[in-house]
Amino acid sequence: MNRLSEPAARDDEQWRARVFISYSSKDAKLKDQLMIRLKPMRESAGLIECWHDRLITPGEEWDGEIKKQLEQADVILLLVSAQFLASDYIRGVEIQRAVELSNAGKAQVIPIILEQCGWEKEVFCKLNGLPRKGKPIRDTKPQRNAWYEVEKELREVFEDLRRKRNHGFIRGRVEFLYDLKS
Repeated sequence: MNRLSEPAARDDEQWRARVFISYSSKDAKLKDQLMIRLKPMRESAGLIECWHDRLITPGEEWDGEIKKQLEQADVILLLVSAQFLASDYIRGVEIQRAVELSNAGKAQVIPIILEQCGWEKEVFCKLNGLPRKGKPIRDTKPQRNAWYEVEKELREVFEDLRRKRNHGFIRGRVEFLYDLKS
C-alpha cells in the first residue's frame, strides 16, 4: 500500500468480511465484472477479502477447498443464471450450504441476478436479491448501471458488517474490563 491508500486498507487490525462468490463457469465474464466492482472495497477501503474457485491452486483438492471457504464466509454472493441453477454441484453443495449458513445466522447470502431464470422458485428465493429493482443485470442497458447499483448496495452491507463487528468487539472489551474491576 502507498501513502495515498485509505487508512482502513493499511490497518492490518481492521476486520474484513470474508466474501465467497458462487457462480457458473459459463458466467465467468460477469464474475470478473463483479470483481472489478469489489476491488476498491478490497484494496482501498480494506472492507473485504474475496474468494472464488479460480483461486484454487494446482494440486489442491478443489471440493474440500470450496467447502472450507464456504464455512469461513461472512457473505456469500450467488451469481444467479440459468447455467448457475443447472449446475448439480452448485445446487447440491454451494446453494444448499449457503442457505443453511444463512438460516443459522452464520453468513449473509445475497443473490445477484444475472438473468431471468426462475430463481423465484428456488430455495433462496426469500432472500433479497440485487439489483433491487428486480431487473437482471443482463437485461439492463447499459449493464454498468446495474453493476453500479450492486456495488453501492454491497458496500453498504460490508460497511454495516464492519460496524457491527467493531461494536461487538468494543462492547465485549468494555464488559471484560468491567469484570476485572469487580
